[in-house]
Amino acid sequence: MATQAELAKRDMLTPSELKRFGNKVHHFEFHRQEGEGFVEAKQRLFREIEAFVASSGGQLYTGIHSENDWSREHWWMKGGHLVNRTLNFVVIQS
Repeated sequence: MATQAELAKRDMLTPSELKRFGNKVHHFEFHRQEGEGFVEAKQRLFREIEAFVASSGGQLYTGIHSENDWSREHWWMKGGHLVNRTLNFVVIQS
């Protein structure tokens, strides 16, 4: 079984591998505030993520779903991938 240090070096994690980081995982969900457009909400979300990464020294991962099941993430890919349908992001604090 891989250690947390070994997992942190990988470009992709499974949901179960991500869970092994426990309370070091901070989840960011996309939501629009009243009167806010989609683009503005996405920009606000990424400003929040960037500020959190800067303060925690963490690594950003994007939730990637399968083409057949959009209801949950099958992989977590390192980095902020803007072309995805989930708009779910996590930062693993270092």
